[in-house]
Amino acid sequence: MSNILSNDSGITSIAKVVNKYKNYFGKSRVVVIQSQLGVPICAYSGNNVYWEIPDDLPKMTKLMIDGKALYIHRANFAIIDKDLFD
Repeated sequence: MSNILSNDSGITSIAKVVNKYKNYFGKSRVVVIQSQLGVPICAYSGNNVYWEIPDDLPKMTKLMIDGKALYIHRANFAIIDKDLFD
């Protein structure tokens, strides 16, 4: 039996670089938090919204919404431009 090794560090690295540059542009956004089954749990709105995966918490996602941190574990999220709602 052979072992299957999985490493997503390439995808994570690319996402970090792309997200870093997106963070420079403050744009009003809505964040929708969903359960793993896709059921909406809550929504947040902010002018400066971005996400990152902390090095010390690799299984969590850190959302920053107008300078306030929101940590997500075992849930999905969507970041939507507010302009799409008008």
